[in-house]
Amino acid sequence: MTNKFIPIFTPRISDVVRDYDKNFIQYFVGNPALPPLTMKVEKYGVQFDFNKGLRLYVPAGNWRVKIWDATSQIIFFDQNASDVIFISLEKFFINWEFELYLDGNLVFHHRYNPAGRNVHFYIPLTGMGDHIAMFPCIEEFCRKWKCRATLQIQPYLRELVKTYFPTIECVDEMTPNTYAWYHLSPGFSPFYQPTEIRKIPMLTMGNEILGLTRYKKKFIILPSRDKF
Repeated sequence: MTNKFIPIFTPRISDVVRDYDKNFIQYFVGNPALPPLTMKVEKYGVQFDFNKGLRLYVPAGNWRVKIWDATSQIIFFDQNASDVIFISLEKFFINWEFELYLDGNLVFHHRYNPAGRNVHFYIPLTGMGDHIAMFPCIEEFCRKWKCRATLQIQPYLRELVKTYFPTIECVDEMTPNTYAWYHLSPGFSPFYQPTEIRKIPMLTMGNEILGLTRYKKKFIILPSRDKF
């Protein structure tokens, strides 16, 4: 597969991207540690997924590619392209949609839809409170989109997930057939959350990253035994 990348991003971070070193951007979008694309359109050689944002490979040919946000209708790209991988700099939820034209004819269209597919959530944090703030958001995301969740977290918290969120499967790494992948680690990077962490409570940060409404589930941890 090609090593040519085109980064795409919203106007929200255009000033930030302009200030970053081009070598950093190239590494950020083309990091070799990222897994292979999981969705394939064999007839045309197109590959894509939504693991750490949109990733879309278009093979050599007379292609025109149109990529946009189906919710805001912001157009990220609408030009000719050949033998290139599009990768979004923003890794949080965006309601992606794209069309591919070959020799002037529309040959493929896809709108983000993880229904019945695996979605992977990664929480690299170690604090229990940060995790607890994210668990209900993962559950609500899967309820909304009717998808399956795999969760990569600290081992000491897996029993907690099994007890209170049994539909979420804890795993050691992302499965090969994952449709989308979200990094739930609030911080100051504009690439991983749409709102700066100092501007909203931790309890709503998961909603922001996953594109949910301000949903808050009552979550009470009960003791496992009467006395200690």
